[in-house]
Amino acid sequence: MIGSTNPNRSTNILKVLVVDDNHNLLTLMARVLEERGFHVVQATDGDTGRELLENEGYDLLLADIYMPGMSGLELLEHAHVLNEDMRVILMSSASFNEVRQAAARLGASAFLPKPFSPAELVSAVDRVFREGVTPRAASHHPD
Repeated sequence: MIGSTNPNRSTNILKVLVVDDNHNLLTLMARVLEERGFHVVQATDGDTGRELLENEGYDLLLADIYMPGMSGLELLEHAHVLNEDMRVILMSSASFNEVRQAAARLGASAFLPKPFSPAELVSAVDRVFREGVTPRAASHHPD
């Protein structure tokens, strides 16, 4: 079983908040991550994601960059105000260098270009935990 990096929780299961306005993709990501042993909480927009971040602790935020309300970039900034070491993977179908650079500059642990396969999702998530990629490390070594 996957161990928790959050010492304030009694469980050893890592908790992931997944935020995306694409309901089908959101459901698929949650299922894939749950099958890997993660506890997954879902939100369909950035504002709901922000509320969930404020009320619960998460080991990983996985968020789309472009969605209604608060963007993934804004959500990333808010997550780091709450926990500067939270791992964050941002996703987008717009994979221009500017988007990737903005994500890295704001402290994303990784950037996942859409579309991606379940295996690519699992690989990205495993990498940020295995390599200990935290926001400070990511800003020095962007993907």
